[in-house]
Amino acid sequence: MVALGIQALLASQLAALVAAKPASSTPGLNFDAEFGNKPQPFTIHVDQTFINETKAKAAKTRLVVDMDQPDYVDGVPSNVVGNWSRYWAEEYDWRKVEKSLNEDFQHFTTTVKAGENYTQPIPLHFVHHKSNRTDAIPLLFLHGWPGTFHEVAGIIDLLTNPPNDTLPAFHVVAPDLPGFGFSPAPSYPGLGSREMGQGFNDLMAQLGYTKYVGQGGDFGSHILRTMSPDHPDSLVSILSNLFNVSPNSTDLERFAKNQTTPEETSLISMLTDPGFSWTAAYWDIEKSVPLQVAIGLTDSPVAWLAWQYMGMRMLSPGYEWGTEEMITWSMLNYIQGPYGGFRLYKEADREGILAGVFPYVKQPVGVVKYYGDAGYDVPLEWAQRQGNITFFRKKTTEILGGHFPATINPRGLVEDCWAFLGRQGGFWNEYLLLMIFFVSYVRPATSHAVMARKGSPKVRTGCITCKARKVKCDEAKPECNRCVSTGRKCDGYLPQKQDKQRLWPKNQQLLANTTRTFPGIETRNEGRALQYFCDVAGPFLSGPADRYFWTHLVMQFANFEPAVRHSLVAISSLYEHLPSGLPQGTGSQDQRLILTHYNAAIRELKTMTAPEKQPLVLLVCILFICIEFLQSNDEAALKHCKHGITMLAQCGAGYEWTRQFLEPIFRRLSLFPFFFGREDSHYPSLDALSGPVPKSFQSFTDARSMMDELFARSVRIMRLGDDYRVGQLRRQPFPDSLYNEGVAVNSLLDTWDTLFTTFLSTDSGCNTTIAERPSIIAQQSLLIRFDVCRIMADMAVEREEGPYDRHLERFKNLAERLESLASSIPIVAKGGDTRPVRFTFDMGFMPVMSFCTLKCRDLKTRIRFWRLMPALACARESLWNLNLMTALVRRVIEIEHKIQVEDDGKHTIPHSSEPPTERMRIRHLWADSMPTCRVIHGQTIVGRVAGFLLSDEDGNIHSRTEFFDDMDYNNG
Repeated sequence: MVALGIQALLASQLAALVAAKPASSTPGLNFDAEFGNKPQPFTIHVDQTFINETKAKAAKTRLVVDMDQPDYVDGVPSNVVGNWSRYWAEEYDWRKVEKSLNEDFQHFTTTVKAGENYTQPIPLHFVHHKSNRTDAIPLLFLHGWPGTFHEVAGIIDLLTNPPNDTLPAFHVVAPDLPGFGFSPAPSYPGLGSREMGQGFNDLMAQLGYTKYVGQGGDFGSHILRTMSPDHPDSLVSILSNLFNVSPNSTDLERFAKNQTTPEETSLISMLTDPGFSWTAAYWDIEKSVPLQVAIGLTDSPVAWLAWQYMGMRMLSPGYEWGTEEMITWSMLNYIQGPYGGFRLYKEADREGILAGVFPYVKQPVGVVKYYGDAGYDVPLEWAQRQGNITFFRKKTTEILGGHFPATINPRGLVEDCWAFLGRQGGFWNEYLLLMIFFVSYVRPATSHAVMARKGSPKVRTGCITCKARKVKCDEAKPECNRCVSTGRKCDGYLPQKQDKQRLWPKNQQLLANTTRTFPGIETRNEGRALQYFCDVAGPFLSGPADRYFWTHLVMQFANFEPAVRHSLVAISSLYEHLPSGLPQGTGSQDQRLILTHYNAAIRELKTMTAPEKQPLVLLVCILFICIEFLQSNDEAALKHCKHGITMLAQCGAGYEWTRQFLEPIFRRLSLFPFFFGREDSHYPSLDALSGPVPKSFQSFTDARSMMDELFARSVRIMRLGDDYRVGQLRRQPFPDSLYNEGVAVNSLLDTWDTLFTTFLSTDSGCNTTIAERPSIIAQQSLLIRFDVCRIMADMAVEREEGPYDRHLERFKNLAERLESLASSIPIVAKGGDTRPVRFTFDMGFMPVMSFCTLKCRDLKTRIRFWRLMPALACARESLWNLNLMTALVRRVIEIEHKIQVEDDGKHTIPHSSEPPTERMRIRHLWADSMPTCRVIHGQTIVGRVAGFLLSDEDGNIHSRTEFFDDMDYNNG
């Protein structure tokens, strides 16, 4: 606990207690410990003689005869002290507490160095809990006076294992400050906040964390602030729940002239109030004569408890500390004695910390003032003088948090860690969040063993309150009986994982508190949309591609970036209203929700002008493309796609996470403009998406990435040649550039074939473990695209359709592979809204099967392709509509072979068994992107016009148009 002080440092320096020497057992601490040069497991075991003596001293506490006046005016009333004395002597069971501490925490000890200013080794005790998440962020938690590592008891599980994967996870490191808990007090003077900070940075380095974030209150915050200039490359950001800033002379002049704000007036009045001066004097004793105070309090455990309790009560006046709770807090610092903790005030006074002298913090800083904290209430303008404040909250009407939020309101502190440390603190400004997740931070070293949790397996069920208290919950609902019977407020239950296949009617039960699961939401509709996205839409958007972007990455950003969150609400609402996905097709309330959030996302995007925000703009660009896909707005989707690829070329190379997660998506996205663009200006440049040709495939991802690029290039040369086949240049020769590109693509296909064959035949392929081996479906998917690329590259500079016939055997092999693939994929459901996958952002098999059905003129084989389309394709793949495409392709078959095709693939007998003549072959087809209305037999029908391009004997191209009823194909 720290308040502003005005007394000067005493000239003399007092001798310190004898502390540990490195790599040896430590006498005089009343507990067993060894402190080596690297982290090693530690088990708490306090000397039984000391425990007996402590209980005996508690029993013999001499009570003061106090006067009749209101409680706590002069200190803790004697009747309260008497109750503590009796309970500690007769009922308190340290061994039970000790057993719980050993079971609930993973303890370690080590020795760290503080640099040249303090040359003595510093023995430390700390707890270290690693998350199972690969994207977890290292978090250094520093307590203040009179805390210990034990403060993280209520937050460590939520930080390491958040309720869903969209929230940030943390590797938590919580040391005892030297002189607190089980970290021995310093043996020599000079170990202040800055020196401790050097030691804690050394601790994080020993654990393998080269970059980390920090959270602290009280002295913990002060240490983090003094660390910031010394470790700008390691300590990335700080979340503080006590950020002291002294008023300057200008503030005091404005205060004297009644020109300060109400907030400033309140703070300056408090600092000059006699009551506060008395409170400050309470701590002034500790910094002035810490040893003198410690003599008496070390001899009497109950006196120490009363001293500690009075300060804690003053700073968190609304919280009722339980007797067992307070004795445990006191015992943790009484075991080695309170002198080391007191002397920290003397060092802080030497450093100027008690007078509010701190270095400016250049790293992002989050400041939170919790409701019920009677400590320093800094105005934002003052805080900005001493730190790069990017997150500022004052909780004045919320759940009590007090001066010790990790204990009093653990959930609230965790939510602030999620909100700030998972954004700015997650290396946001330096690496745009994911650099730390996947690139920058070094995984913790394995040089020290991680202690397995002792005792019974940890129970993951129960209400939030019981889990924070680490007690068994009876799980009664809506409030558990255990909380109710003890007078506590039951905070309810965390959401359970939902069944992905369940129905989602409009009255679907929402989470008990969606704002806790999805920070930042403002309405139930918004929370419901995000919940629906997590459970239903997100897992299916990727189609055959990697899910991680949609199930994890965007949800992590959504917790902290409004543009992402608004976009996901719009996507979720559009997805739920498929098959149309059109705002005008939804109810007015749903339409408003979609438009409101899409417009809000656009507004947020316009503010992202800083260069370091460009990768985030790329991510939002992908979400905007998805929104336009769902609305079947090809024009807007094309613009977003081309703009995104251009941006990727400009800024993507500088950010590893954009290369790893966004570049593959844009590489696949580059396909759809070549299918749906109507002019060359719609076609993106593929230069930014091209990578070096690998010498070998080290993983299946390498093979898939190269095939994505080759497929895009193959489609591109086909489309660039269309103008020479059916456009204004059809009588002109193909340019050399197309010939050369076709040769280059064929050469790269040869390389890919060799590398992939080698990959599958070596230990890196099929001989790897089952978990690492690519599935047969994944292998066949790449081989199918390989064959299609071969056909496209060969046909890119062919003017007629007849040469496709020379690829008949390849088409037949493709049909066999696709049929085999269809039999390998379990079909969950078919037809209508019961299809589990209504839409995928990535294109799946529809482009491949459409191409094969259109270009293979063997009737039997192309009917096989056509019948496979509903089995392998999704109802909607990007801008592809399955039922529209099957209807168009069926008409192509009917026109070319002069037959009628039934829904089951049966057809009338063709006039000839030979392939269609060149004049009968459809060279190209198109369909209007937007629906139109026609009056047919007196009824107004909504549909789309499609065109089929054919050639006459003179080589002229003419278009045959037909009208397709939307109701015929839009029900998939």
